[in-house]
Amino acid sequence: MNGLLEAVTDFIFPEDEPRKADLILVCGSARLEPAKRGAKLFQEGYAPYIMPTGRFGERYRDFRDEMERVARNDGRLPEEVFAEIEADAKKVGKSFPSTEWEYQRNELLLHGVPESAILREDESVNTFQNAINARKVLEREKISVSSLILCCQAFHSRRAGMTIASEFTDVRIILCPAKTRGIGRDSWYKTQTGYDKVLEELSKCGQYFSGERMYLAAMENEPASGVKDPHKDLK
Repeated sequence: MNGLLEAVTDFIFPEDEPRKADLILVCGSARLEPAKRGAKLFQEGYAPYIMPTGRFGERYRDFRDEMERVARNDGRLPEEVFAEIEADAKKVGKSFPSTEWEYQRNELLLHGVPESAILREDESVNTFQNAINARKVLEREKISVSSLILCCQAFHSRRAGMTIASEFTDVRIILCPAKTRGIGRDSWYKTQTGYDKVLEELSKCGQYFSGERMYLAAMENEPASGVKDPHKDLK
């Protein structure tokens, strides 16, 4: 690996050793690997609560539309994927999920996480909203968090960590991502698809955190959603 690839790898794919925390937060996703990582960490006693997040991606009409795209991207028939999702839901006494949160919740239940430990955030359609709404859930439930474990897709680790940190300004973020779509720190550059996806993430890390809102939030150490009179909305 040459110097350029090493620099990009180190920036885009940060990962921490798991440590005890108050919460495991799973970024909204139609991929289950982060939820599986979160379930394993919960079972190992790293946190007393786990919060999957997400309704469905903002580009999609609904959860089925999102999963149909995922199936086709993976070279599978949507009907086959839907049948697997339905079967897994029945195993834990649930119906076919209508949100990413329900999809991940079902996966957590399949891995033995008790439903009483699973917090609900099923309104967000992007990572900024994951962060904002997760904080609201914790405030409503009166759960104090000084540290959290963040489970997300590996290629999303840097941007997801920055996004959660922009809302949870006084919380220690412990990054515990999961490799998805064959894109990890040891493999992203081996295919054009992986290379392009990671370079897209590199670009987004600048785009998402530029502008007056994010600058003022950083200078004031305040949640970005609370900064007054922004010139552009969080996306």
